[in-house]
Amino acid sequence: MLKKLTLLFLCIGLFITCEEDENLVNPYDLKISSFQIITNNENSIYTKTYITPENLDNYNITDHGIVILKNGTLIDRLNFGQLQQSYFDSNIRSGIVKGERYEIFPFIFSEKGFAYGDTLSFESNVEVNVTITDLYPRS
Repeated sequence: MLKKLTLLFLCIGLFITCEEDENLVNPYDLKISSFQIITNNENSIYTKTYITPENLDNYNITDHGIVILKNGTLIDRLNFGQLQQSYFDSNIRSGIVKGERYEIFPFIFSEKGFAYGDTLSFESNVEVNVTITDLYPRS
């Protein structure tokens, strides 16, 4: 009888300790669900990035942004800081040359972990207008 009571209490204790904590956050749930180049024209490369889950309150995203590569070499990393919503936009206006091929991917960093999005390859259509106003030294 004592063995049965002990076993019963062990089983009850197991059920109580195995109860799911709703406040626990799985860092693997934080993902970049979609990354798109919306426009690639003479003014800029405009991208949109969506993140899941939509409620980011428990993740405390400390940084997010875009990484720009050319032939696997880092060209630029645009850091946008904290993120409170489940998406972000970016406009790339400098550091790239028209007609050159680049790769870009989004990233997010939080206290619970990090995530990177798909790498997209594109040929830049951004034109950087340069106006020469003066030349030095003058002869």
